Amino acid sequence: MRTSGLASQKLALTFLGIALLSSACGTSISVADSSGQSQMTVSSSAENQSSYNVHGTFTTKTSGGEESLRSDPSCGAAGAEFAGVIGAVVNRFNESVVTAPREDGITLVPAGTPDAPDGGVAVKVCADDKLSAYSYPSTIAVHEGLLRLLKNSAYAAVLNDGDQAGLEARLDEIVAVAMSGGLDDEADRWRVESDAGLMARAGQLLESETAFVLYHELGHSQMDRNLAGAGDSAELRADVFSAGAMSAAGIPMDGVDLVFSVLERVSPEGTAAHPSSGEREWLVTRAGSSGGMAGMIE
Repeated sequence: MRTSGLASQKLALTFLGIALLSSACGTSISVADSSGQSQMTVSSSAENQSSYNVHGTFTTKTSGGEESLRSDPSCGAAGAEFAGVIGAVVNRFNESVVTAPREDGITLVPAGTPDAPDGGVAVKVCADDKLSAYSYPSTIAVHEGLLRLLKNSAYAAVLNDGDQAGLEARLDEIVAVAMSGGLDDEADRWRVESDAGLMARAGQLLESETAFVLYHELGHSQMDRNLAGAGDSAELRADVFSAGAMSAAGIPMDGVDLVFSVLERVSPEGTAAHPSSGEREWLVTRAGSSGGMAGMIE
């Protein structure tokens, strides 16, 4: 999806992204006043933040939530199934995104997993079947249930390559099972993991999916530090941040459509603060094609 990224194209796409954010959110891009709290506002304080659970519900974070997350024994280093992809995505963020030249005076902070580097953001993986990911200013969490759903969707994609109807039907089944707390489909797993070519392709898709989710949450953390949460446009800004970060890190965006296909099934209409998956995917596709970091946080 990425282009060569000439300077004029990047500038045009930056303005396009700003225009899309304005029209999509029904608000200007100016930072919301910190006193204007609403369901769509993400405060820079850890006291009244909201996170999105992909079941389509909000989880209110009360005071002390970040400290509780950091001390939760079930949330820490990724297990063997996901340690490789989590570590790779975090390392590429630090090596290519944090160090990318910026002209806006904003400083991006590095991430670490499971613990944060000095002044940075900790990436925690929670060992349960919840389908959620969320952020605080210095900590983000992604649950194994969501990672496993993304992995299963990647398996479905490679097994149904060239058969869109078959993929759509399989994603319906996978999401329904995940939302009911059911077990993985071992048949898909065996078919993919017994074929080196399919396994390599599924791994690439999973890295792309995981990068989009983690960079989206890291975008929230960066905005909490720099823009008091970015107000009503926070979710679309985090999407744009994620697309730009993936481009800077050299991670293909071919798994992003799978993320939105999953979101479309668990929350077709979105929520007050989360536009529909179709609206978000349209913006992300264009933001990612800029090939750089321009306009990620403005």
